[in-house]
Amino acid sequence: MPIFDCVSGDVLRSVFVVTYAGQTATMSRDWQLSSVVGGPSIKSTAILESLVTDIPEVMKLIMCNDAHYYGTMLYKRTPVGPAPRPDHTTVGSGPGTAGINALPTQSCGLISLYTAVLGKTGQGRIYLPFPSTASSDVTGTPTGTYINNLVLMGDSLIRQYTAADGAVSTTFRPCLYIPGGSPPRYINAYTIHDAWATQRKRGAFGKVNKPPF
Repeated sequence: MPIFDCVSGDVLRSVFVVTYAGQTATMSRDWQLSSVVGGPSIKSTAILESLVTDIPEVMKLIMCNDAHYYGTMLYKRTPVGPAPRPDHTTVGSGPGTAGINALPTQSCGLISLYTAVLGKTGQGRIYLPFPSTASSDVTGTPTGTYINNLVLMGDSLIRQYTAADGAVSTTFRPCLYIPGGSPPRYINAYTIHDAWATQRKRGAFGKVNKPPF
């Protein structure tokens, strides 16, 4: 798998990949590195190792049993010169644990993410795929257990992470980043939605999305 160097201030994009019944869901989030300590750069593998100790494990709590956490990709969004090919790992892969039988595949949990900037350029969303029918109560809304697990995911998506590779280390924070625009805006808050959202591109009757690696 490709491995690339990350330096202080780099913006990286993680892509979390989940599969179910031939369909694939991908979720992207951006992160900015602080100062790299102990050397001029840190390997992309170290960043991935830090992320997969947390986010895939929480993701599996909100996926139906037949959904599968497939793996995690990492892109460099601020290269000097041509962008390297993405790194990836299957560490953390495994089945969901929320219960048997899936809701329609376009059904998703929804978390809104916020920076300190008001408006569309200061916020984003993440659609969590393939929930179980066990996570939907008699009124057709997410159960308390599912909402509690969304809170765990929200916490994981706004916190700072630490990565280390031997004597080299760095921290990185979630951000919103538009190439060629304003500097990255750090994500520092989230809202959990207590209703199901829809991602039509994950539906059973549209184009089948293939795993990216």
